[in-house]
Amino acid sequence: MFFFSSRAGPPGLSLVAIKDGTLRTKSTGVTNIWKKRRVILTQNAVYVYRQVSGVFELVSRVLLDGVLLDAKDDREFTLLGSPFDKAITILALNEQEKEEWVTEIQRVVLYLKDPLSRFQLSDKKSLLHKLCISDYRFATAIIDQTSLKENSDDIVCWILEAMGEIGTEQMDFVKFCTSEEVESTKTIETLFRSNTIETKVVTVFTRNVGHQYLVTTLESVLFQLITKNKDMEIFETKISDRGNIDTNRKNVAEAFQLVFDKIMDSIATIPWQIKAIQHFMIENVKLKFPKASVIYCAGYIFFLRFLCPSLVSPDKLNIVQAVPSPNVQRGLLFITKILQTLASDVLFGVKEVQMLWFNPLIEKNKSRFEQFLTQITQDFIPQKISPKKMSEEHFKRLRTEIITVLDKLEPMLLASDAISN
Repeated sequence: MFFFSSRAGPPGLSLVAIKDGTLRTKSTGVTNIWKKRRVILTQNAVYVYRQVSGVFELVSRVLLDGVLLDAKDDREFTLLGSPFDKAITILALNEQEKEEWVTEIQRVVLYLKDPLSRFQLSDKKSLLHKLCISDYRFATAIIDQTSLKENSDDIVCWILEAMGEIGTEQMDFVKFCTSEEVESTKTIETLFRSNTIETKVVTVFTRNVGHQYLVTTLESVLFQLITKNKDMEIFETKISDRGNIDTNRKNVAEAFQLVFDKIMDSIATIPWQIKAIQHFMIENVKLKFPKASVIYCAGYIFFLRFLCPSLVSPDKLNIVQAVPSPNVQRGLLFITKILQTLASDVLFGVKEVQMLWFNPLIEKNKSRFEQFLTQITQDFIPQKISPKKMSEEHFKRLRTEIITVLDKLEPMLLASDAISN
């Protein structure tokens, strides 16, 4: 492994040198005479300078991305770069000096070809190991640095998939993120409410392991609502005939009850991994907030982060094939609002006047909802987790994403390597 030094090149130059020295060189197409030159190896090229009246002038340069290195002769080695670069032949003072230069150049060439090689993370085994050590600092750093990308959820999926190849690491990582979220939360009401790294990991994990559950539970009832296509707009400013508001409210209440009943009857089919994470979270919350009522905390993950997003966009999350009409889409939004309010253990207030009508519906279903929350944190049997090989395509994509933010990850990687050494 090598490190780029902070040592600059010749005076007046801004190059950051990995290696520099005074050697004899000659360039093809110019002359066959050896000349004494200052040679500088940087993180992407070899530069050759001559000194004229105390000023360094660039004689030639070879970019090392894809360079051909010929080191067959005793003390000579030749660098052949792109068609736009002249080949440079360098004559070292002795075999040892030649070996030092060739070794450093080869390392740079390897780094340019695979930047992860600098941190000994080129092979799959090393990268997977790095994701899972030191409190998952590397994994969480990747998620943090790629959080604004459009495919950020995919990146989290690939990291989880990578950990799944090791076996229990995936579940351990999600538990780690859950405990970190609880520990960093100042009040129980804000638990899993912010878009933190930990919340993102738990959200993506539950969506992955729970997708089939969502399809089994919601597909038929959502298809029924989409097919009937009843008017469910309840905002007066959005409908022409205000006399229809009561009918529309009843349509929303009826649709909500259908969805709610399907969810309440689905306890036996909820994946055990989701129940286990809920149970783990509740135990951590009890330690952090010993005097607080924790029953509704179970709803923060299950409803706010897992189930409700699938109601708002069931077609985009592949829960149903049909695209809901604008009418049904509005109804699903209101159903989701009611569920979220239930999960938060509150009622609608003056800030949502249009939703006040549904408070009795919330009160009516509250007792059954609390029973459900209790059961989804207790009623589960852990199963053996067997390693599952990661898709090679997903591994390549993950490596590519890591390389795009490697400059931001570098300080953490260098620090962790220094500690391990």
